[in-house]
Amino acid sequence: MSVRLKVLHGAIKKRGEWQLTVPIKKSPFVIGQATDCNMRCYGRAISDYHCEISVSDFGVFVRDLRSESGTFINGEKLTSTQRFVNGDQLRLGRLAFELLVQRPHPNSRNDAFGEFVSDMLLDADEADRQDRARAPETRWYQVEPAVPRDPYEGMTAKERLIAKARKKLPPKQNQPMKLPKRVYVANSTNQAVTETLATYYQGLDVDSSSWNVSDR
Repeated sequence: MSVRLKVLHGAIKKRGEWQLTVPIKKSPFVIGQATDCNMRCYGRAISDYHCEISVSDFGVFVRDLRSESGTFINGEKLTSTQRFVNGDQLRLGRLAFELLVQRPHPNSRNDAFGEFVSDMLLDADEADRQDRARAPETRWYQVEPAVPRDPYEGMTAKERLIAKARKKLPPKQNQPMKLPKRVYVANSTNQAVTETLATYYQGLDVDSSSWNVSDR
């Protein structure tokens, strides 16, 4: 719950600056001329300990501390502790204040956290925008390269070792194709032997006609 006193008549100075509203952050909050008061007010009609404001879950209450000139709520002099509600006017001497009470929303914690996260995101966006402005080459989205698929995915440890070992073996060379067998038809033994020898010595530049085969 946020409780503040809005200055209606008079002047409140704090740390060299004039205040239009005074937050009540402690309870009880003592007002008077004494040095240990929470808010020091000067004036002939202000006592050293003039009045105090108490804030709790039950509300805001004002009590006069036996001041000489009295404490007034909405023009009526206090004779006992009185409840102080939003919009009520407090007067002591020539000073006049209006009470401002703001109760927290049920989701105020979530809202505060959401605002905090939102501010962080905005700061991050602004930092990213500045980085892009300094480095024009990064203004475009970059597509990450695809991760190559594991060729051994789904294999057991043993299967993986075998596959890796096979991959290291030298490539298998293809064997030369065998020519079909030639079938010779000879009219005589002499011709058959001559053709056989010619085939055997093929490629050695041998003239098969020089061979003389006898039937004997």
